[in-house]
Amino acid sequence: MNLKPVKIHLVVGLVFLSIFLFLMSVRTGLLPGRFGFGRRAPVSLVPADGARLPDRDSWMNILHGGRKIGYSHSRFFSLDDGGYGVEDNMFLRLVTMGIPNDVRMKTSAVLNNDFTVNSFQLSVSSGLFSFSARGVVSGSIVRIDTTAGGKKSQSMEIPLSEKPYTSSGLFNVVANFGLAPGESATFTVFDPSVMASVPLVVTVAGKEKIEAAGRRVMATKVSMEARGIRQYAWIGEDGDVLREEGPMGMVMVRTTRQDAVSGGIDAPQDITKLASIRSNVKLPDPQRLKVLKVLITGISSAGKEALSGGRQSFSGDMLTIRRESLDGLENTGFKSARYDKWLRPGPFIQSDDSEIRSVSERVVSGKRSAREKASSLVEWVYRNIEKKPVLSLPNALSTLQNRQGDCNEHATLLAALARAAGIPARIETGLVYLNGRFFYHAWNSLYVGRWVTADSVFGQMPADVTHIRLAEGIGGQLFDILGDIGKIQLKVVGHEP
Repeated sequence: MNLKPVKIHLVVGLVFLSIFLFLMSVRTGLLPGRFGFGRRAPVSLVPADGARLPDRDSWMNILHGGRKIGYSHSRFFSLDDGGYGVEDNMFLRLVTMGIPNDVRMKTSAVLNNDFTVNSFQLSVSSGLFSFSARGVVSGSIVRIDTTAGGKKSQSMEIPLSEKPYTSSGLFNVVANFGLAPGESATFTVFDPSVMASVPLVVTVAGKEKIEAAGRRVMATKVSMEARGIRQYAWIGEDGDVLREEGPMGMVMVRTTRQDAVSGGIDAPQDITKLASIRSNVKLPDPQRLKVLKVLITGISSAGKEALSGGRQSFSGDMLTIRRESLDGLENTGFKSARYDKWLRPGPFIQSDDSEIRSVSERVVSGKRSAREKASSLVEWVYRNIEKKPVLSLPNALSTLQNRQGDCNEHATLLAALARAAGIPARIETGLVYLNGRFFYHAWNSLYVGRWVTADSVFGQMPADVTHIRLAEGIGGQLFDILGDIGKIQLKVVGHEP
């Protein structure tokens, strides 16, 4: 397929949003796991005297590069029938490819008396797009229902190896149970925004004075790290979080309600270019290249795992990408169980939805081979989905209904349409070359007798060799990229037309 390239909107908006969702999930998400304090026994989160914890109500400004780009409101309160409630609301304004997007997110949880989670809710909305999830913990299972595009899309059960807690319990441990500097606790964070779990290490760095509400106060500094993403929080002597710092210059500072909601929201920097990597050479026509050789450094061990495989080979710091051939691909179907993983629907890839199945069947009608079906689906998404930046959790159903989105929406919809047509499909995330820079981007890999890359934003199958895969998926696997942003360095050392 050789369609005319278009201006693209890239994955960095989702990456930036995902960092915020991760920071919010650390504060209100599920934390199943036992507390590993070296030789110390696990700590109970229940106060020794059985006293109820005080209600908390806090507002924070969200800053980036010294500019206010949003705010959050957090509540922790006792419930009349026992237990506790936790609520977090966030408003965020980001600019991607010169276009501002407003994002609203709400998370809440009902806790038992021992701070274990009884139930939780999550909702994220931006413009025409919305996604929500509701979960109930029953024993060692979390039962989750998701909604996208105004209709229920998926129900699932996710096993938990340990009791699930909220981070309100985590901060309670730090503030009230006397962890000493240098001591750590290890959790598994279940983030409902990506339906995935990642290990989280919490370390008490020590006490220091910080500026809060116009005065110097003593606070306990805590670091939280998961897959190379490090966040810092400063907790006051009363247990309130006074300041948080995350990747890419993100900061949250304690403020008043009046300041949070009435203070103006500044126009933030365009995060698309902020996270991009300048190329050392110009590549005037990437689609004509057959081979690209790149020296890549600054990538984590987790990120390196995805660099080899398929058309990519990685040795030392040298990455070689070879353009795939479509010759001889005439397979009509796949019966091997090893492809089931990439044929199943998911909370964001609703390939079993009637609307998605109807479109998929119509597009591939009359096409005999998997290659022909895949090519027709790539072209359909390319021609029918408006290229427009969206800051929300990408899901196929909303994208089909709204007919717009950036690379994340394109990749998610193509994956759903392909799976509905019986074509194994996965999502890849990484970097792509455009106008002298490498930008973070998302595309697909489709199994049509062998795995072949496809980019429905560019209308390419196979995708050109400047697509550098760093991770698979835009769910939990996205964390493999988050920690490397701002650290990766690239040098093009060879390219063959």
